[in-house]
Amino acid sequence: MVDRGSLNHQSVFALKDISAERGEYEPQFEEVDLYQMLQELCDLYRHHERVTGRLVELAPNETCLVRTDPPVLRRIVGNMVLNGMEAAAKGKAGFDKNGNIN
Repeated sequence: MVDRGSLNHQSVFALKDISAERGEYEPQFEEVDLYQMLQELCDLYRHHERVTGRLVELAPNETCLVRTDPPVLRRIVGNMVLNGMEAAAKGKAGFDKNGNIN
């Protein structure tokens, strides 16, 4: 998993020297805990300048492991989390263990 100290907005969206559109990116697959990744991204964006006054909380959940390329998945999910927070009304929103917004 990613060292939380090194996780920042730029690291989420920076896929070093990647040009997937030109077929130059070689994915590196490993097991990733989706819940842990979501928690890290929610923690990261909690203080982001574009989502002031908005908070996303995740309900405790079981481990959900998938085999994927972590930087690519982090970029996709990070974009979804940030977009959702930007679109949300100020206040608190959360997801229950079934993925429902509450």
